[in-house]
Amino acid sequence: MAVIPERDKKLVLGSEEVNGHLAAITYRDNCIWFNISHSLCGAVGALFWIKATLYLYMTKKYGDIEPPVDIKLPGAPVPNEELAFPDGEKLPDDEPIARYTAGHCNIALGRFLKYLFNPFAKDNYYYQIEIPAKEFMDYAHKIDGSPNTVLTAMMYKVITGIIKEKKNTFIGARISADYRKDIGAAASYRDFVRFVHIKYDWSLRDAPISKLNLIARGEIIKQNQPELSYERFKNLDKAHKGIDSQPDLRSKKKYASKNSTFRSDPRAAYVISYVGKVD
Repeated sequence: MAVIPERDKKLVLGSEEVNGHLAAITYRDNCIWFNISHSLCGAVGALFWIKATLYLYMTKKYGDIEPPVDIKLPGAPVPNEELAFPDGEKLPDDEPIARYTAGHCNIALGRFLKYLFNPFAKDNYYYQIEIPAKEFMDYAHKIDGSPNTVLTAMMYKVITGIIKEKKNTFIGARISADYRKDIGAAASYRDFVRFVHIKYDWSLRDAPISKLNLIARGEIIKQNQPELSYERFKNLDKAHKGIDSQPDLRSKKKYASKNSTFRSDPRAAYVISYVGKVD
């Protein structure tokens, strides 16, 4: 595992700099960054690594510490349910009651592509905003919302305040949704995530957060169907098998780039990905 200083330069996972690994640790002053490729897993799987690393670091520095009950230390057995990857052919083929049909949001597309290829194109691209947790959660409960839906509404307000309205467009948002339970893999470390899509018209720019929150909640209820999760996983399973069937690495990369499950998703101006409390 490569442990190297954090720099204002894109770290390329899988490169010689990180010994060919798809994960690395970087540091600067009193901060530590855990860098991991999404091809390995998502936040659920990464937290096993992060928790174990921090625990080992703390015990080395401060001596014996009682380990958390859910920590995975080196050499610990991995339960089969944490490795779960269902058989897509055994999942139902039922048609969902409703789908998101608004299509692509083309707002900020050029900016998104620019920073996708070079995240460090400008020094002021990343912002850290701190919101008092108790006040935020109290407000979310008051308007019958969740952190996801309230943040979705807040970001719409921000975007309509800095981007001019364009004819025949709308503001699209995506909320990350974990669908492991739907497909019978609730404990899996694998990255089973799809999106809930939200459409906001420009005419809502002056609407209160409470109304924007209700729109987001309505879409979550409508799109929170196991049938959409089955469909998503079947497409994922098909893409994986297609990649495996390719004869060489170059062909695999080409196939993956054209058949990514996320490539066919409706584009959005922003994505809300809320992890929640982690003990």
